[in-house]
Amino acid sequence: CESVLSEVSPCGTGPCEEPCEPKECVFDEWGEWSACDKCGGQRKRFRSILEHPNECGSPCEVTAFEEVSNCTRSCHDPVYCMWGEWKEWSACTATCGEASEKVRIRHLETTTSSLPVQEDFDLSAMGADEAFLQDTVRRLEEHTQNLRTRRLQNLGLAFSSGGLALVVGLALFRGAVRLGSNRARSRATFHRLPLDGQ
Repeated sequence: CESVLSEVSPCGTGPCEEPCEPKECVFDEWGEWSACDKCGGQRKRFRSILEHPNECGSPCEVTAFEEVSNCTRSCHDPVYCMWGEWKEWSACTATCGEASEKVRIRHLETTTSSLPVQEDFDLSAMGADEAFLQDTVRRLEEHTQNLRTRRLQNLGLAFSSGGLALVVGLALFRGAVRLGSNRARSRATFHRLPLDGQ
């Protein structure tokens, strides 16, 4: 899935005139837990900012947006990703000044169930071409199949390379042992030969 998770827009950039009273970060409720990212992996849930701190308040803690938990899910279940809805624009980070901005976010969510089809979904109302969307879906399915095939080929190649390396290593080891054994026999035979005149 390729798209943006957040958008930023400047706002409230007028000059500051009044003394500042600190206003701290206020968070929304936690969202639902996501699907597990892999077998025995992790799941996440997010929350957004209802009110940003003003220029006198403390910045919102980065770790306060996301919560992570261990989970187990069945291996080899297909995982689908989908974009969450955009949250509302936040309030401006300041009512004046140059660096004031507002933010809205959305989350990338994963699920093990395929997306439900909406029967009343009207593509023409959104300006989308149904043939184009079907072609895009077909190409994505082909790309997914190609990735699966390539993964199996790479796995087979890795096993073959490992097996070949093992055979070559054993052959070299046996050759070295034989060479060492033959040299030892040659030395023993040489020492037993009688010297001339004795």
